[in-house]
Amino acid sequence: DANDFSMIFYSGAVILNQNGERFVNESMSYKDIGPIALVQPNGRSYIVFDENIRLMQLQNRPPEKRLFGNITQDSKHIYFAEDLSEAARRAGLNPENTVRTIQNYNQSIKTGKEVSFKRLSLSGAFGTPVPIEKAPFFIMPATCGIMGTYCGIRVNAKTQVLIQGKYPVKNLLAAGEIMGGVHGANFTPGCGFGKALAFGRAAGETAAGVLAI
Repeated sequence: DANDFSMIFYSGAVILNQNGERFVNESMSYKDIGPIALVQPNGRSYIVFDENIRLMQLQNRPPEKRLFGNITQDSKHIYFAEDLSEAARRAGLNPENTVRTIQNYNQSIKTGKEVSFKRLSLSGAFGTPVPIEKAPFFIMPATCGIMGTYCGIRVNAKTQVLIQGKYPVKNLLAAGEIMGGVHGANFTPGCGFGKALAFGRAAGETAAGVLAI
């Protein structure tokens, strides 16, 4: 569900593994964070943030009110407590390591010299990291998901699906992420939307007969 998707780490949260340790620069592209997260113990990651960051995320991305707007002890997707050690215990993390990691992180960003993973911004080159120090403290288990592909079905300019890259399949069109050949060698945020909109329109015109099949 799109409403279960969050990048709250771009508002200042940090990402820990099950041992309560950071393992990545959270300001990197989420495309690059994903593979690093998958090789952590048991393939699990945990996003840690405080009340300040929660409120910041709700302001930055109002649709995430579903995730962060009304968190109670009955919430199934997030753990929290007034004490960070207790929040870590509830989430199944090593409490001592978690507290030590966050304390070291807070100290490093306050001095402007975050050396462990060189996080100097919130996202890319924008924003200034903030300390995680205002209770309550939240820990949200997270996993990776596939949002798009770098290859796929080959089509012609009319969005007709091609067999062996040459022969159009009658009445079969393709648009959006199922297509290949647009990303190139790397991922660019928003590229998937452009591919869906541009080729979706072309497919619609083809289907309507504006472009003759």
